Amino acid sequence: IVVHATQMIYHLAVSHFLPTPSKSHYVFNLRDFARVIHGFLLLKPEALNDCSDPTGKITRLWIHEVYRVFYDRLVDDIDRKSFFEIVDKCVVTQFKIKFRELFTHLVDNGTEFGDETLRKLYFGDFVNGGQKGYDEVTNFSDLKETMGRYLYDYNSESKAPMDLVLFGFAIEHISRVNRILLQPKGHALLVGIDGCGRRSVTRLASFIASYQVFQIEVTRNYSFNDWRDDIRKMLLDAGTAGKSTVFLLADNQLKEESYLEDINTLLNTADIPNLYDAEERAEIIDKMQKVAQERGVKVEVATQSSMYNLFIERVRHHLHIVIAMSPIGDAFRNRLRMFPSLINCCTINWFQVWPEDALEMVANYYLDDVEMDARVRVESVSLCKYFHESIRALSNRYEESLGRHNYVTPTSYLDLIRLFKNLLAHKRLDILTLKNRYLTGLQKLDFASSQISVMQTDLTNLKPELIYTSEETEKLIDYIKEEKVTVDGKRK
Repeated sequence: IVVHATQMIYHLAVSHFLPTPSKSHYVFNLRDFARVIHGFLLLKPEALNDCSDPTGKITRLWIHEVYRVFYDRLVDDIDRKSFFEIVDKCVVTQFKIKFRELFTHLVDNGTEFGDETLRKLYFGDFVNGGQKGYDEVTNFSDLKETMGRYLYDYNSESKAPMDLVLFGFAIEHISRVNRILLQPKGHALLVGIDGCGRRSVTRLASFIASYQVFQIEVTRNYSFNDWRDDIRKMLLDAGTAGKSTVFLLADNQLKEESYLEDINTLLNTADIPNLYDAEERAEIIDKMQKVAQERGVKVEVATQSSMYNLFIERVRHHLHIVIAMSPIGDAFRNRLRMFPSLINCCTINWFQVWPEDALEMVANYYLDDVEMDARVRVESVSLCKYFHESIRALSNRYEESLGRHNYVTPTSYLDLIRLFKNLLAHKRLDILTLKNRYLTGLQKLDFASSQISVMQTDLTNLKPELIYTSEETEKLIDYIKEEKVTVDGKRK
């Protein structure tokens, strides 16, 4: 049933979702069919032992896998709604089950069953308090708590901790990337505008899977030789040392298109022709002979060719490539046309715009350290959401009327919140400065008033003495006058 249902979905997807200039990645092949089956096989039979409805669980798993392979690449709501109807039809036709009955536990009271409901459908190996084992996640609160613990552990161990808000949208993409990494030869193409969190979710998903993340450091003097050196180092780690590695590459790191040519070859064959010189190749073969002996790997004939093929096979097993690209401009479409392995060998995950719950959680997170009344905080968050959503709606109208794009990115939203915080802090500082000046002036006036009161008291106390002194002075003046008259008389 699963195979026939997957075949039906595949044919319907090929006929309904045709490639266009704006949807050049709508290209499906039998590898997508295989990815659904591989994802389905991640669930072990033991996971069904304690399940009250194994048929329903298996059907939900199949729906989850076809959604991850086919649905996650869709770019607009019209296509997503069409795919929802296709899956609905397929479930009724093949599994003989009503679609809605499978998700009664996900439908909240008063809400309508639809495409948004399936956002709450999760399968992963991080359930049951983080214990490994691919299974359905039925409690989103536990999932969020588990993701929070992983993020805390990552930040504790990493030299570059992430300031990541774990809203539902982010957890969805972490789960999707983690699922890709669990699959054999699992590679991902993450498509979204800058700032949507492609690299952050990849790092956390890799940490959950216990994989190391390898990234190149592009500088002004970074050359093609440096690129090849980095590729050699990464492949040796994966092939000879057997380290599970995620190669995370963003499109802004592609100084030359030849980088993508190497990636295209790696995705296809896990090797790049003429990458190693004779000495390096001999060293690889020597190391692989030791690995084969230590691990008891059976090789029919221990020739140089067989040892090198073993190295390639280990690279293919341990290396996962995750490419983060932006759909803005013609570069994305041209690269997909020139390097078809980006579609054929990768599971595509299209990052949609942040939903309202994500905007609200992000605003609350960044405004948490700002001292304000609870009502003012709620209104501030609502205002940030309104600004972002209204500008996005206005940009859509601008595109419809003039055919020109104005991209409203998550980075713009974060900049808006930072601007609000900085402006609020600046205005509060200005008001506090004026307040302090006013208080200082009042203190000065109060001090002057108290000093005047003291002086008046002193004057009152000194008044009798002043009167006595004044009388004595007048007597002295009279005496002097009399003496002066006497002296003047004697002179005459």
